[in-house]
Amino acid sequence: MVTLNPIWTVPPTILSEDLLPKLRRNSGSLAANRIRVFDSDGHERDPSSVDWNHPQGLVLRQDAGAGNSLGRVAIRFPNPYGIYMHDTPHRELFSEGRRAFSSGCIRIERPLELVEHLLANTPGWGRGKIDAAIATGQTRSVVLDHPVPILILYWSVDTHDGKRIAFKPDIYGKDAAVLRELDRPRAEAAVGGGR
Repeated sequence: MVTLNPIWTVPPTILSEDLLPKLRRNSGSLAANRIRVFDSDGHERDPSSVDWNHPQGLVLRQDAGAGNSLGRVAIRFPNPYGIYMHDTPHRELFSEGRRAFSSGCIRIERPLELVEHLLANTPGWGRGKIDAAIATGQTRSVVLDHPVPILILYWSVDTHDGKRIAFKPDIYGKDAAVLRELDRPRAEAAVGGGR
């Protein structure tokens, strides 16, 4: 599903690890970033009325529009991790060599091209309609007419120019398990193999 002009609901980990320390110093930063506070019943709360040292049952949402953390589009897909792909208001990050700035989701460098490609088989959703829908500023979700498979790969080893091996930081700590499997003796790995 593609969401145009998405609203961002702040995940609990980002709230506790990133936002709460700032909010304890200055809850006014929420209004500056168009983030609203809701209680567990969905009623909007005044940020100054919240005890930010002990917030309970709150949901923070950033309105769609300029500066929204998800940018102009979000692409959601079924997965057990709650991750999705999205645009970003911080285009400058794509010029960085290391791009591990997100808290788990995947920022897209050319999001409107990807959305146009994804909606190519969905009747009535050419680039002109996509741009017009975004220009309204209204949040709108579009279900793809045909599912598109998504394959997400994590590589800490790659090649430069297809010739030289390049090692990258293992930011998710996955290499140790792979190396253990590669280092297992062949006989141990073949146990139960039928030969």
